[in-house]
Parts: sequence; structure tokens; C-alpha cells
Amino acid sequence: ALNPAYSLIQVNLALVEALMGRRTDALRRADALGRQNPNDPNVAAIRRLAGRAG
Repeated sequence: ALNPAYSLIQVNLALVEALMGRRTDALRRADALGRQNPNDPNVAAIRRLAGRAG
């Protein structure tokens, strides 16, 4: 598993990317997070948000 602080930073970056309409970047980051932390509920949230963004 990733360092929790690093993981949280990645989650926040992905959320910002999704909100900015950078859908591909947000989804790529969510995929990387999902590989490291398969049960992280943030990954699904990022994917949902990115699906609506941009």
C-alpha cells in the first residue's frame, strides 16, 4: 500500500483534475491509485466525477 499522505495528495490532485475538466488525467491517476489501494472509496468517487467533468 502507498504512504497514506502520498495517497491523499494523489486523491486531491485527481479531484482537482476532474473538476478542471482534465478527465483523462484524473482517470489515469484514479487507475494508478486503484492498483495500489483497490478498496479505496476515493477511486470510485474520482471516476464518477471525471465521468461528468469535461
